[in-house]
Amino acid sequence: MARAKIKWNAKQVRALENAVEKYNKIVVDMEQSGVYDVTPNRTNMVKEVNLIETRQELKQRIDELSRITEDSALNAVDMNGATVPQYLKDEIGGAIDSINGRRRNQRDNILSDDMSTVQQYTKISNKNLAYLNKNNYIDGDDLDALWEAAYPRTYHYADQYKSEWENYNGDPMVLDVIDYMAENYPDELALIFESGDDEVEINYIYPQDKSADKTPEDIRHKNIKKYWNEVYHTYHGGNHPDYEG
Repeated sequence: MARAKIKWNAKQVRALENAVEKYNKIVVDMEQSGVYDVTPNRTNMVKEVNLIETRQELKQRIDELSRITEDSALNAVDMNGATVPQYLKDEIGGAIDSINGRRRNQRDNILSDDMSTVQQYTKISNKNLAYLNKNNYIDGDDLDALWEAAYPRTYHYADQYKSEWENYNGDPMVLDVIDYMAENYPDELALIFESGDDEVEINYIYPQDKSADKTPEDIRHKNIKKYWNEVYHTYHGGNHPDYEG
């Protein structure tokens, strides 16, 4: 059942105004400290009122704005190489946990090996970004940083995978497809690296004397190229121009 639209009264307006004022005061303190590479965005009543449609959303938003404290705001920590306030890292971490939880649930509910079907039900990158922007966490032009924050294991695993591929084969087509997916379909790339397929396992790249997989190295590498070309075909349409089947 849909929740009834909020009918604003003076008490609700004052409560939201107080939360916005306290939040903005601490954000200004963060900005003026000169310590941080990234700080949360400020907000205002017009923006907040436009976002809130029900009493439940009002209560939730006041709770969100009130989570900021002097201690959490002025305690500097590292996040993906950037100096940020503890508050921001905690808020993004909570949002990312929620996002990834939804992703896992979606993935588990998809009873299909068809990658186009997986794509249809898991393409939520824009929603993720909008969710963080709505809550003043990060600006839209920080999409690369957002992807790294959202998928730290995938991001670093992809880097390691690419590095090993360069060491033991070096075909640029595979590297290009991974970069294309990271830029355009980060959710789907995360699912691909979490799939457990042989071709996305680093061990599958290694030479014969190093790999636990005893399939001949040339066959494994041919399978890897075919695999990433099929990924490209699914999400871009057509074979990669550098693929030699």
